[in-house]
Amino acid sequence: MCRFFETHRARIGRAYRTLGLMAAIVGCAPALGDPVTFTTQEHFDDGFKINVEGVEVGQDGELRIKTQPEPLPYIWVACSKRGTIVRIASSTFDPLTGQTVGRGDVLGEYWSSPSSCRPQTGEDQGPSRTTVDFDGNVWAGNRHDVNFQGHVVKIGSGFAYEWKDRDDDSSLDTSTGLGDIRDWNGSCTAAALDDAEDELILL
Repeated sequence: MCRFFETHRARIGRAYRTLGLMAAIVGCAPALGDPVTFTTQEHFDDGFKINVEGVEVGQDGELRIKTQPEPLPYIWVACSKRGTIVRIASSTFDPLTGQTVGRGDVLGEYWSSPSSCRPQTGEDQGPSRTTVDFDGNVWAGNRHDVNFQGHVVKIGSGFAYEWKDRDDDSSLDTSTGLGDIRDWNGSCTAAALDDAEDELILL
C-alpha cells in the first residue's frame, strides 16, 4: 500500500507557479500515519520524484529543480454526457499505484456530483471547464443539476495527502479505470461529500 509525501513544497512550489508545473517527491510506506519529512537517503531513494533531480543526503547533497521540467503524469478530461471526469495517463508510470501504464490509458473515472444532483431529463450534470491546481487536483464546473444552478467538484491528485480516508482503513479507495465509478449518493448539498465512496473526491 502506498502513501504519498511532498517535500520542500514551499520552496519548490513557488518556483514552479510561473511554469504551471509541480515539483514533488512521493513515496510508499507500510501504513498511513503522520506526515513524513524526507531526511535520509533511504527516504529519497524510495520516493517517486516529479520534476526534481540531484537528490542526495549529506554534506554535499542537494535537491534541484529539473532544467527541463515535465508535466504531471496524467491529465484530467470531463466527460459531459457521462457526468464523469476521467484521469488519463500522460506518462508510462502511475504514482498512485506504482505500476507501469500506457500513455493514454484511463486510470480512473469519477462522478462529478452526488446522485440527487443529476437531472432526470436524460442529460447528465454536464461537467466541463476543468482546471488543475498546483497540487495536481482537478476542479470542474457542472453546468446542469436538478436545480439548474450549477456547482463545482474537486477531485484530488492523491499526492501529498490530496485524498480523504473516509473509512479509516489507511488505504486509498479509488477508481482504477474507465467504467469503475464508485457510488456517490446523497443530497445535492456539500454534506453529500461524506457519502462519496471514491476517496479522491474532495469537494
